Amino acid sequence: MSKATRRFHRTLVLSVLSLAVLIWAAIRNFDISPEDMLTFFVGVLWVVAGVILLAGFCAGLWVALRKLFSGGGS
Repeated sequence: MSKATRRFHRTLVLSVLSLAVLIWAAIRNFDISPEDMLTFFVGVLWVVAGVILLAGFCAGLWVALRKLFSGGGS
């Protein structure tokens, strides 16, 4: 296994563990219920999906307008 591959796997494991600790700390130290965490997670997924869709729409509109104003495109 190369040094870059080991570094990638180490970073991946550490990031997943740090996320788990963050969730555990939010539930234990700040008395946030697991149901609330699930609600927040679903809300975040909706927002991320909306941002991705909006970015795709804007990129498509940009390409269409560029082709329109460049004389039909090539």
